[in-house]
Amino acid sequence: EVEVLDPETDKPLSGFGRDDCNDLDRDGVRVRVHWGERSLADVAADRFRLRIWIAGAARLFALGFEART
Repeated sequence: EVEVLDPETDKPLSGFGRDDCNDLDRDGVRVRVHWGERSLADVAADRFRLRIWIAGAARLFALGFEART
């Protein structure tokens, strides 16, 4: 799972916590992360941090962002 954090407090932004994140339980190159119907494009903050939770034998090889069209 992924959380979007306030950079000053390191607390999750409302609606962007670990429990709000979609399940990331599959392998893939382009696995989209969202929080319910929300995406990073819906974050109102100018600055934020991401906290990525990885369990078991999972590995993160890359992280990318795409502009919404």
